[in-house]
Amino acid sequence: MNTELIIIGTIHIGRETSPKYAAFLTTALDSIKPDLILAEIADHERNDDRLADVKPEYPEIIFPYAQANGIETIGILPGEDQRTRMEQSKAAILARIESNQWMRMIWEYAGQWEDVAYGRILGMLENPVSMERLQMPEVDTLHFAAWFESLSKYFPEYLELWNQWNALILNNIQNIIKEHPGKRMALTIGMAHKYWLAEKLSGQPGVSVYDLISFKNK
Repeated sequence: MNTELIIIGTIHIGRETSPKYAAFLTTALDSIKPDLILAEIADHERNDDRLADVKPEYPEIIFPYAQANGIETIGILPGEDQRTRMEQSKAAILARIESNQWMRMIWEYAGQWEDVAYGRILGMLENPVSMERLQMPEVDTLHFAAWFESLSKYFPEYLELWNQWNALILNNIQNIIKEHPGKRMALTIGMAHKYWLAEKLSGQPGVSVYDLISFKNK
């Protein structure tokens, strides 16, 4: 049985920041009509009040949509122990960057570049057509491939940790696919992760991977 996996790259904002983005997510899920929604959370976070601060699209938009339509949601992030270890490693890497004046300057410059890109993305949310176009793989290539190339050159330790985190998510997604063969799944994941995961998931036997536009046009 063929499993359909449609990847929606998300931004971690809610209705207050962008009512039109909330409408876009709802419309996207309506167009997919998924059997399952894979959520960028760990299962223990589902009822955590802090989720509304870090990923408000879930308690405000995605979870209510799933409940209203009888759709199961499954968390794809690693558990608390794995996350704690990863956060400790990340803190150690950032401390080393901070202690080196040259590396800190590059890190801050890269952060400014990301802030500009994020601001442009927020501006595009006012236009539903533009938001849909942000889902195109060409955007991933132009934006995130360049970012990862910079990480590879200047911050390989950080990039390796990022890849390890994504690999844990990938393993969880693959296990869910094995446990629910033949289902149509909407994978909601931050846009920075979408680029990495789409490449790794594509070409797997018995799984058809789509972005939102390619799914609509299939």
